[in-house]
Amino acid sequence: MRIELEPIGVMRTPYRSKYDAPRQPGVLEDAHEAFIDMYPHKNFEQALHDLCGFDRIWILSWFDRVGGWKPKVLPPRSSGKRGVFATRSPHRPNPIGLSVAVLKGIEGLRIVIADSDLLDGTPVLDIKPYLPYADSFPDAAIGWLASESRASTFAITYTAGVFDEVNEQGAERLRIHIERVLGLDPLPHPYRRTRRLGDNRYVLAIRNIRVYYNLDANTVTVTFIEEQRLEP
Repeated sequence: MRIELEPIGVMRTPYRSKYDAPRQPGVLEDAHEAFIDMYPHKNFEQALHDLCGFDRIWILSWFDRVGGWKPKVLPPRSSGKRGVFATRSPHRPNPIGLSVAVLKGIEGLRIVIADSDLLDGTPVLDIKPYLPYADSFPDAAIGWLASESRASTFAITYTAGVFDEVNEQGAERLRIHIERVLGLDPLPHPYRRTRRLGDNRYVLAIRNIRVYYNLDANTVTVTFIEEQRLEP
């Protein structure tokens, strides 16, 4: 059986590459505003009625820039390969994405959202309201992730003034994210956004932020933080 899908709209975000976009929605609280532009002449104006009363929405999308799929993948938090259906990897038999986003408003055929993790131009397949009573199960088992969740094995230090160009509130959120990612494993990984620059120097990409650091034994020293401008 063959199924044909037709996109209902397209994502408009500041993220042009996977290194700009957050790994998951809601990674940092100062997420950039984004839009879903619904296609005209489809009667979607009526289909959007009553959606504005919800705080969050589910977005089903098509990972149009993923080439092929893999039965086993190496997720960022895993020490070994896992079955693709036990991960959120985009390399799937049908590259369908499922994201939750904050609904900010509706302006005609444009849906204004925040906390999006999708790349600009991603085709949107469907939109559904997020229902806390049906969609949230905080005590649910997390499978192999439970065994991979371990205490930080790398100490994180910072050179003086490294956060000077970041506002106080943003600096604290960034610090938490840095220590969560680099404290677990600062080494490059096929699906982790770390890259070796040479010798013991590395860089971590967090959306449009680049965190440069040195690695010496079990100590990570953050030396410089650069914020790259994202085009609107």
